[in-house]
Amino acid sequence: MFTAFNELWKFRELLWNLTLREFTVRYRQTFLGAAWAVMQPLSLTLVFMFISYLRPLPSDGKPYLIFGYGGMMQWTFFSTSLTMAIPSLLSNSGLVKKIYFPREVLPISTILVTLIDFCISFVVLVALILYYKYHVGIAIPFSGWVLFVPVIIALQVVLTLGIGFFFSAVNVTYRDVRYALPLVLQLWMFASPVIYSANAVRQKSELLYKIYMLNPMAPIVTSYRTVLLDGRAPDFGYLGIAVAVSLAIFVAAYIYFKHVDARFADIL
Repeated sequence: MFTAFNELWKFRELLWNLTLREFTVRYRQTFLGAAWAVMQPLSLTLVFMFISYLRPLPSDGKPYLIFGYGGMMQWTFFSTSLTMAIPSLLSNSGLVKKIYFPREVLPISTILVTLIDFCISFVVLVALILYYKYHVGIAIPFSGWVLFVPVIIALQVVLTLGIGFFFSAVNVTYRDVRYALPLVLQLWMFASPVIYSANAVRQKSELLYKIYMLNPMAPIVTSYRTVLLDGRAPDFGYLGIAVAVSLAIFVAAYIYFKHVDARFADIL
């Protein structure tokens, strides 16, 4: 793996150029441009905000707009990254068959593009938090734990890369992956505390909560809200489980990807 990482570093300029190309092409000839990075999580949050008005969704006592938008923003980054990364080898089959380069550059570049979108969405979230805190008077404590946000984002990137590596490689041989992906992501979203609080699961059953938190996205989303909206330290026990699961997925998926990448050009 260290040899592969060293080779990837030598092709960092290619990675940067592919990322820049993806970002430019994505918003070319659009009226709103990069504002679409905010529109998707915001529009879905407003839908669930309306549902919460009819039948309240648990939000730990926080205004649902910032509670739901924070979770939806993270989920949009995760789901969009996988939606773009998994078919990236097929989408660039002409490039894969013509020249040699580390094939993992393709899924990485698409995930970096969505990371840029996430950063744009994050600025909007900060603006919403400041509005509720200083203009509406909602108690949203700030603390030094907000500096932990980049660590949580890095953990999510590792998890996303691992899943992206594995299924982009599988997708080269078995094209069923692209059909199954939307369904899996939809089910996974409802199995994660994106539109509701994880505490609602804990109130039902402590055992169910422990099983529920084995889903790595559950501690990631919960920790993100904890440091931003509660000003508290995350639950390092469950976050540690997410770290272990994410690293295991990443290492196993990357080894598998490098094991089969020599056959990509022949299959494509």
